[in-house]
Amino acid sequence: MAPRTARPPSPLTLALAVPAALGLWAGTTAYASSAAQGATNDVTARLEQVFRSTGLLTVKESSYEKGFLKSTHRMIVQPIGAEDDPTTGWEVVNHIQHGPLAGGTLARAVVDTEIRFLDPEIQAQLDKAVGGQKPRIHTVLGLTGSSVTDLNVPAGQVQSQQDGGQVTWQPLTGRVETGSQGRLTGYNLTWPGMQFTAGNAGGNALQVGQMTLNGNQSYSSADDLIGVGKSEFKVAQLASTDALGQTAQLLNLTVGSETTLADPEHYDILTRYELGTLEVLDTPALGGLQLHLGMRHVARQPLQDMSRMYEKIRQQALTSSEGGVKFTPEQEREMEEVYSRSLLGLLQAEPVLSLDKAGFTNPGSGLQLSGQATFKGLAAALGEGGGSGPDNMTDLGNAMLLLPRYLQAQLTMRTSPETIEALNNMGGDSELNAADLVSSGTFRTEGNELVADFGYQDGQITINGKTLPGY
Repeated sequence: MAPRTARPPSPLTLALAVPAALGLWAGTTAYASSAAQGATNDVTARLEQVFRSTGLLTVKESSYEKGFLKSTHRMIVQPIGAEDDPTTGWEVVNHIQHGPLAGGTLARAVVDTEIRFLDPEIQAQLDKAVGGQKPRIHTVLGLTGSSVTDLNVPAGQVQSQQDGGQVTWQPLTGRVETGSQGRLTGYNLTWPGMQFTAGNAGGNALQVGQMTLNGNQSYSSADDLIGVGKSEFKVAQLASTDALGQTAQLLNLTVGSETTLADPEHYDILTRYELGTLEVLDTPALGGLQLHLGMRHVARQPLQDMSRMYEKIRQQALTSSEGGVKFTPEQEREMEEVYSRSLLGLLQAEPVLSLDKAGFTNPGSGLQLSGQATFKGLAAALGEGGGSGPDNMTDLGNAMLLLPRYLQAQLTMRTSPETIEALNNMGGDSELNAADLVSSGTFRTEGNELVADFGYQDGQITINGKTLPGY
């Protein structure tokens, strides 16, 4: 191989180094989870399988030196296709202290992980950027099989020697906890933010405010692969400025989800997106943007069956030496049968799709939407409990054709005359008038609000209880 021409890494390359390290941190979490279930010397093989199963990474070298109190596990991890380049990839070193008194801690084992880039230029730049401090990945494997992994990445700054571009980031901290079955039970990650400023490209800048990721999960038994819990991701600010000084920013972005048991046989699954403020160039700012979605009365057993099939496929990937899985025709038929049966089971439970909240709220204006869609009568049509109705179907394709017949939907819109006026002021040929909208029956008044109810059932569309002509 011809020698490479030495060149300093770009700020973008170095900026990507942090998320790359986080990706390998996910590997150490898998390491901890696996270690909770088996002997430490078996975990090294499991960790290698985790990387290979991604289809993106391969373990080129692996060695394990086992001692009475301490052991060391080393790996060279590279992207698939880059195995012949000795400077592409990472060296992962796990320093393992064996319990029950591992490094003075009452635990099955304590693992400290080091990750270094194979490219000496990138590694040297990163060492300089963080002032010689090292990221810390520290895992404690409990005596009962649980684990706690802590991550600390020091603050740093990198500046390009070519164009003066600069990347600055604040210290990142995080924790991942797993239970005795090796499954995720809790996590939190906090990053105060980062800034990127372009050099000769014109002075474009990007600023990311504090980011947090938190969540928890619990399981009813060893056979429960889904569990219940919630997670939340927040970004305080994301702002960009171009060479002309024009800015765009969003403030207080939140993405969350929650899974609960509505009753012993059904889940409620909720997802929410919220944005405090959105400002784009000279357009009026939008505030209080919200989108809350729900799936209620979701049958538990079909979801568990689908999860078991997914876990079976994942385990096959973990044990594959080539990465990924090649299925036999029999396995493909089994998957098709499980997924088809599970989807039919979900439909038979007559789930409720809900729009809990959507819209925006600004001083003097706003718009809110809410509604839901159900499939009343679908269970009987699909022959639940051995029923033999005229529409009894067992084929998933035919079942999907039945959905429009049993769909019942309703949507409520709430706004104000001031919002209608604001829409007119935004330009265009449309001249909406609140009084005309009320007189036409599209909206009705409730105090200072304009309200409209839309519905769909038996092939008919209604507005405020009146059937729309032509339907």
